[in-house]
Amino acid sequence: MESVWIDYSGLRTSVMHFRRARMALAVSFAFCIGTSAWAEDRPSAADSAMVRQIQRLIGQLDADTRSERVKAQEALLNLGPSILPLLPEDRAIASAAARQSLQVVRSRLQREAALASLSPSRVTLKGTDTLRRVLAQIALQTGNEFDTHALGDQLLERRITVDFQSRAFWSACDAVISYVGLDYGTASARRLELIRANRGSMRRPLAVADEGAFRVAVASASIQPSVASRTGSALRVGWSLMTEPRLRPLFAAIDGHDLHVHAMETSAAPSRSEPPGASIRVPVFRPISPAAKLELSMNEGREPLQLETQFEFPATATSTLRIEFSGSFAVEMAAAPARFVFDDLVTPDQPANRVGGVAVRLRQVEIPIATKPGFGRVDLSVDYDRRGPAFESYRTWMYHNEVWLETKSGHRILPRPLVATQREADGGVAVEYNFADVTGTPADYRLVYVAPTLVTRCPVQFQLPNIPTTRAGQQGAQP
Repeated sequence: MESVWIDYSGLRTSVMHFRRARMALAVSFAFCIGTSAWAEDRPSAADSAMVRQIQRLIGQLDADTRSERVKAQEALLNLGPSILPLLPEDRAIASAAARQSLQVVRSRLQREAALASLSPSRVTLKGTDTLRRVLAQIALQTGNEFDTHALGDQLLERRITVDFQSRAFWSACDAVISYVGLDYGTASARRLELIRANRGSMRRPLAVADEGAFRVAVASASIQPSVASRTGSALRVGWSLMTEPRLRPLFAAIDGHDLHVHAMETSAAPSRSEPPGASIRVPVFRPISPAAKLELSMNEGREPLQLETQFEFPATATSTLRIEFSGSFAVEMAAAPARFVFDDLVTPDQPANRVGGVAVRLRQVEIPIATKPGFGRVDLSVDYDRRGPAFESYRTWMYHNEVWLETKSGHRILPRPLVATQREADGGVAVEYNFADVTGTPADYRLVYVAPTLVTRCPVQFQLPNIPTTRAGQQGAQP
C-alpha cells in the first residue's frame, strides 16, 4: 500500500497557530457550561501561579491606557485554550470594558480550540505487544475508539511489532490492519469497526492518502465503454472518504472540475530532462461531468463515503497505463463539542448559555407530565450564529446531539427515540425531548446537552499517484 500526502489547504495556515492547544486539551476538547453545584463538575485544583497571572491580566483589561488593555488581551490569548476553564463568568467582572474584552478572548480561544480539534491526531508507540493493547494505546492517544467484537480473542492476543513516531492516526491504523490482515467496517457511536479482511474481495486500496484526519482511498480505476464520453470509453475511479471516528462530518461538497486525472506513462528513450524509464505525466483526462456540484451526506461518519468519478478516456491511450488522481473538496464539520449543563430545572425560560457560535436555552420543563405520570418533557432551543447549507438540507444533524437527564447519584435517563421539532429558523432549531421512567420533581434532576460549538468547512487536497488501471472484464489490476 502506497501512502501519499493529503493537505488541509485553507485550514493549514490557521491550524499552524493552534498546535499548542492539542497537548493542553488532550485529544478532544469539551467545554462545560453551567453552574458547578455538582461535585464532579467542579474544576480540579489549578496551578496557583497561573490563576494569579490570569487574574492580573483580567484586571489590566480595564487599564487607563489602550496600549495596556491591548497588551493584556494579547497576553491572555497567548496562554491558549487551556485557560478557558479558569476564566471567570462575565457577571463576575464589574467593568463593562473588561467584560467586553474578556468575551472577545473567550470567543477567540474557543474557536482556536475548535479548529485545533480538526487537525489529525497522532500516535507515538514502539515495541511488541498484543493487538488488543496496541489498539488500546492508539485509542488512548487519539481519542478514536475501536469496535473489535468481530475479531475474537485469539486474534486480539496476537503479538505485533510497531514503530510509530508521531504518526497520523489513519497511517498507523493502515499499518496495523495491513500487518494483521484486517479491514475497516462501519463506525457506530464514534467507534471504528475492525473486521477480518476477505482475501477474495480484493478490497485493499490501490492508493491511499492517510496522513490527515481524512482518509482518501482509491479502490478501482476501470476503463469501460461509455455513451456519455465523446471518445466512447470512460475511466471510472472508485474512491472513498473516511474521517477519524472522534470527528463529526456532516457532508462533503465536491465540484467535478476540482477532480483531476493525469496518465502516467514510461518514457522509452533518455532525454535531457528525463532519465530512461522515468515516469512522466501526460495531459489531464477531461471529467465527463465537470459542472457537477455534489453535496453528499456523510451520515456523521458512521460509514465511509463511497464515490465514483468518471473521466473521458483518450482513444490513443494504452490500457496498461497508470494514473495520478488528485483534487480538492470540502467537508462540513461539526467541531468541538460542549457540555451545556442545566442544574436548575425549576426556573423556566432562563437566559441562554453560549459557547463560541452556539447558544442553548432551556425553554420549558415538565417533570412529571401532568397527564402521563412517569414521563417528563424538556424543550430546548439551539441557535447557531453561522448560516449556510449545514443548517438547511442537512440540519437534522442537530437532532442527533447527545442529551440526558441525570440524578444527583449520577444515574442517566436517555430520551425516547422520537424527537419533536417545535420551531425552525435559519441557524437554529427548537426541539422537544421526552423521557420515560421519570419520578420525583424537577429539583431531583439536571439536564446535560452536548452540542458542537463550531460548524465549519474544512478544505482538503489529495494527490494519489501511480494507480494501475484495468479494462472492463479484467480480473485484478495491471502490474
